[in-house]
Amino acid sequence: MKQVVIVIIALIVSSCYSIFGHPSMGRAYTIEKDGVPCFALADPDWKDWEAGYIRLTEKGESPKVIWEVGIDPPRPVINKKDCVALGQTFENSEVLVPLSSEGMLKAGRVYGISMNTSPVGDDRAGRAYSGHFCLSESPSGGWVVHDLGVKPDACPVAQ
Repeated sequence: MKQVVIVIIALIVSSCYSIFGHPSMGRAYTIEKDGVPCFALADPDWKDWEAGYIRLTEKGESPKVIWEVGIDPPRPVINKKDCVALGQTFENSEVLVPLSSEGMLKAGRVYGISMNTSPVGDDRAGRAYSGHFCLSESPSGGWVVHDLGVKPDACPVAQ
């Protein structure tokens, strides 16, 4: 009986947490901008947004963090039609895991992007956004970005 009461209380608390608009999960998407992957939000209700934390991982049996950056207030405002480019830093950012030549992206590999963001003017804790992408080589050089959404096994050039 005691376990049932604890589970019920936990469910009530978690539903209240979500009802009042605290952190939620959304989809990030990846596009190509100036020859590199660029990360944006797939949320039509948002206007401009503030980036607080970004992490890029290489998926696989042993996921590996490729790039990670934390951003302290005042956080940069990203236009709703813009994105954060791979390796981009900001005035108040701390690169937790720098890009390295060893960690450079490769065609056919699946990568995961995670971002903690907030709508401009919203002083509550941020929202988490995530997605997957892979790359293929462009005939003219550089990358072609394939946004995979939430389906990491959908890379058309998977190795």
